[in-house]
Amino acid sequence: MELFKGKVLAGFLIYNHLEELAQKEGELEKFFDGVNSLMGTVFYSQIQKSFKVTELDEALAFYNENSSKGKILLRPNN
Repeated sequence: MELFKGKVLAGFLIYNHLEELAQKEGELEKFFDGVNSLMGTVFYSQIQKSFKVTELDEALAFYNENSSKGKILLRPNN
């Protein structure tokens, strides 16, 4: 799959890429800034509803009925 500037993605292990970026001053920060800038768009997830961990059965039932409408969150501490 061609990404940009003639680069091709055939297999990708993020750890190796991050190791390479860490060797070049400022590149790791640029990478994380780029990922962070996509959090509200490309990496956005629709949250349908959140549940307490103690409501796990209800959460699973809700998810089974509404799985295509978005994700559910399990709140561990409240």
